[in-house]
Amino acid sequence: MRFGGLVAVSDVSFDVRPREILSIIGPNGAGKTTVFNCITAFLRPTAGRILFEGQEITGLRPDLVVKRGIARTFQMIRLFPDLAVDENVMIGLHARTRAGTLDSLLHTPLHRQEESWAREETFRWLTFVGLESHAHYRARELAYGNQRRLEIARALATAPRLLILDEPASGMNPAEKAALVQLVGRIRDSGITVLLIEHDMSVVMGISDRIIVLDHGIQIAEGAPEAIQRDPQVIEAYLGREDEA
Repeated sequence: MRFGGLVAVSDVSFDVRPREILSIIGPNGAGKTTVFNCITAFLRPTAGRILFEGQEITGLRPDLVVKRGIARTFQMIRLFPDLAVDENVMIGLHARTRAGTLDSLLHTPLHRQEESWAREETFRWLTFVGLESHAHYRARELAYGNQRRLEIARALATAPRLLILDEPASGMNPAEKAALVQLVGRIRDSGITVLLIEHDMSVVMGISDRIIVLDHGIQIAEGAPEAIQRDPQVIEAYLGREDEA
């Protein structure tokens, strides 16, 4: 991925395996979020291809990528702050509904059926992330860690097969991080593959099946957490830098 004369990502290539938690780490500016933005169609890569379940998705609109089965959260939380918690999750269900504006105006059987389904599905995902008792709060009234959980619930409501998390532990206290690790593990155990960026090495090493390391837009290592911790290039580029730990 190039931005004018700047090469943000160069020759990065990897597979995400079904039902694994794959983490991408690296110093600030290493190209991690750029990779996520290419996968989720917020950017179109200058060169290369992105395949999902054998089908090319390079250049699709973001909403079509969601319909294919890829959902994401963002480094900076993007909720609808003045909507209720359950309404934020219902927005995630939009990609899975068939009723249109006319159905809503006429209150057709399809609309009534989907409305009932949406309420049940919303409560199911709020329960999954532990926010069922906060359903009628405004999103902005939630504590920071719960806002992170709400964003994850909204992404899960799209029924993804691949969930992409961009620094989900950012800003969390130790207890919230421990709960997040458990939540991500349950997401994987439910059959959803997880791809994540995270700076907190205790979270990364405790949750990942496999880790990819980027430095200056180049992929410098890939392997199990234990191997990554011992890799000399990784120690030099990232893990050994106190200011990046």
